[in-house]
Amino acid sequence: MLNSKNQRVVIQKQEGQTLVVDGDTAVANKKGKYLIERKYGARQLVFSQEGYKDRYDIQAFKGNSPLKVLSFVPFGILLYPMFYDVFPKAYRYNGYWDYSGVELNKWPTKQEDEKEIYLNNVEIDVDGSDMSYRQFLSYNKYLKKESTTDAEYDDADEGVKISETNLEGLLNEILLEQGYIDTTNKVLKNSYINNLKVNASIDKMSLDYIKRPGMKMYYPAMKYSFVMEWEILDYYDDIVLTVNTESSSGFFSAAYYGFDKAIEMSIKDALENGMIEFLKNSEVQKMMIDRSQKDVEKEFEPIVIKRPKKRVTRLAESTQGSVTIIVKEGHGSGFVISEDGYIVTNYHVVAQNTDSLNVVFNDRSKTIAKVVRSSKLHDLALIKVDTNGLSPFIISDSDAELAQDVYAIGTPTAEDLGQSITKGIVSGIRKGDDGNTLIQTDASVNGGNSGGAILNTQGEVVGIVSSKIKGYGIEGIAFGIPARTLRENLKLEFKY
Repeated sequence: MLNSKNQRVVIQKQEGQTLVVDGDTAVANKKGKYLIERKYGARQLVFSQEGYKDRYDIQAFKGNSPLKVLSFVPFGILLYPMFYDVFPKAYRYNGYWDYSGVELNKWPTKQEDEKEIYLNNVEIDVDGSDMSYRQFLSYNKYLKKESTTDAEYDDADEGVKISETNLEGLLNEILLEQGYIDTTNKVLKNSYINNLKVNASIDKMSLDYIKRPGMKMYYPAMKYSFVMEWEILDYYDDIVLTVNTESSSGFFSAAYYGFDKAIEMSIKDALENGMIEFLKNSEVQKMMIDRSQKDVEKEFEPIVIKRPKKRVTRLAESTQGSVTIIVKEGHGSGFVISEDGYIVTNYHVVAQNTDSLNVVFNDRSKTIAKVVRSSKLHDLALIKVDTNGLSPFIISDSDAELAQDVYAIGTPTAEDLGQSITKGIVSGIRKGDDGNTLIQTDASVNGGNSGGAILNTQGEVVGIVSSKIKGYGIEGIAFGIPARTLRENLKLEFKY
């Protein structure tokens, strides 16, 4: 009854940091002390600084206030009221909170020449043997590492496996804030040279939990720790690097956030700290600026394509040189460029299936193909079948021109629609953010058309179908790779 509602506390923190206690910015009085209201449950502390990730911690009652002994005064010589005095004013905080040695986790700054990244998927795959749980009866006992429950789960069946957690949404918001995701309203901004994808998996999980059953002052507070595996995938979903990190959240008070929100915040905080460690990894930083594929393509030796004895000479014959490429996950299209079995398609068609390609011709015959060379930078692949006497297309010497009539041939949607032909015009000649030129056309293309030929009215190849913009109300916007890019980057010499 005689104690004050607030307690004066000395708080030491690093210069430049801002401290918020239970949502209110902490301001020191003239003597440099902070007035902290005595409350049930842990007080939520948040340390902030520009360019750094917020750090979360808690402070809770350390023990009884010295004035608690006066609780017996109104009751004469009876002492038991002192033991039943559990109101907030009967307790005290540690009078000195030292955070002077605590540095905040700095976000790595994305450099202009670094690739953009986004989280593709975050999953939880934790066996029971990789889960642990510790309960502490007070914050003091946590600081002393005196847990009442220290459990590990040996049974793998007690683990957690969630393939789609939607946690990637939380992390992508952070990446967006830090400039790792392009926010411009552009269509042609993603490419092999500019983008990386990331998959993350929580493989080990531990929880520190502060709660004394039956004591109102000890509202729960929690802290999660994770061991995570991060996979970097290139533009074509090839895994190019795997990194492991260990990270922990700060402490989160259920008295301030509520129980469910405290759990959510703690998980998010541990994930963010893990992502920072991932981004700081030296191998990840090298991958962010990797341009080695340019050197690979420079080393290609020229392949000479000789003039064929028979070839596609008009649009009506174009089905003879068009093929369907069957892969594990579906199919794509391609077209023959030589009598002895060279075929062109997109790299993204064969990226995950380099050892299991089947080519289906117009007469429904099928044969095995292998990848001879590829250009990831330009989404091109050259494959080869052991077949002779084919009817190839002629690659045009002329570039596609604006408003020129063009025809797309390929296998849209399903295999039984092989060698379908659609007509359109060249709607535009575009430049992507990676510097590559693309042909825009309104010729109808669908899933499965990728890698098919774009022909002029003479039946010559002027481009290769590469992509289409999809979405509600969007029609007639597809893109192709110019035939010139095919020659220059796969190093093909046509001796016509």
